[in-house]
Order: sequence, then structure tokens, then C-alpha cells
Amino acid sequence: MKFPGNRLCVAFIAALRPGTRFRTGRNRMGRLHFYWTDRHGKSWEFYKKGASRRTYLQNSLYIGEIKRIP
Repeated sequence: MKFPGNRLCVAFIAALRPGTRFRTGRNRMGRLHFYWTDRHGKSWEFYKKGASRRTYLQNSLYIGEIKRIP
């Protein structure tokens, strides 16, 4: 299911659930990356293909989906 949002907001809202943790890190290009880990240890992110090539302002609101990080 795709819906509008951005990584920071979606990760923060998802981490409000009991048993989940908000996480940050840097990707290979040095950009900030926001995701969350559920109580089973699986990591999830709000994803849009090609978002890493755009600026932070361009990624402030886009149509994306939640996917599991391997």
C-alpha cells in the first residue's frame, strides 16, 4: 500500500507503538536514514525508489511504502 509521507515522520510514528524502537543511521552516501525496529528484531523503513538521489527538500513529502530492511 502506498501513501504520502516522509521517512522521519513515518519512522517516528511507527516507533510510538509499544516494543518498537526508533533508529537513525547513515547510508553508504552519508545521508541520514530513519527506520524502526519491532519487538521481534525486524527493521522497517518508509521507502521510495530513487529518493536517495533527491535532496532532503524534494523528499519532504512523497508517495512511498513501508518495506522490511533485510
